[in-house]
Amino acid sequence: MKKLSLLMMLLMVASVSSFALLNEPSYQVRPLSYFVADYRAKFQVIKGAIDDLPPTTPIAERLALLNSEMDKLKKQFRQERVAEYESKTYSGSVLNWCTSKSSGGKKKCGTRFTYAPISDLYTTLAWCSVKGTNKGIVVDADGRRAGLKMSVSGKGKNKGTLTALFKYHPSSIQANVDREIGELFGAIV
Repeated sequence: MKKLSLLMMLLMVASVSSFALLNEPSYQVRPLSYFVADYRAKFQVIKGAIDDLPPTTPIAERLALLNSEMDKLKKQFRQERVAEYESKTYSGSVLNWCTSKSSGGKKKCGTRFTYAPISDLYTTLAWCSVKGTNKGIVVDADGRRAGLKMSVSGKGKNKGTLTALFKYHPSSIQANVDREIGELFGAIV
């Protein structure tokens, strides 16, 4: 009976963990803890190889070898993590419309915006598209929001949906990966 309840508890924990992963936003990268076990094992292999060197090997040579191998590991992590950041995107949409019952003149209904969910993401005009009426797209200088202008001339209704693709800004990727390298390798050494 205890084995059955333990098995049920493990299944519940596994399903909750899977559900949590499915609910992660599309732009979310894996947590740093995901890499700790793998890189700790790689560090242990390097450390073991250095420990197996002949006892007469000078300390300076051992340290140089350790630094060289750790630099390779950091480069490997950097390449893997940069690729992960570059693969993540967020698609934001906003609907804008304008209605006029008057047959003369032009009615301006303003601009509606979609926003990057986090400050590390940005968009450009090239990553924006409109379905329906497009009276102009605006993107802030920092790329953190994009908007669809809307107006109508005479009697009628115009309606359009702006979709903007947001990606990690290269400077954010660089800063995040630099910080993560320090945290990860600080945790495994």
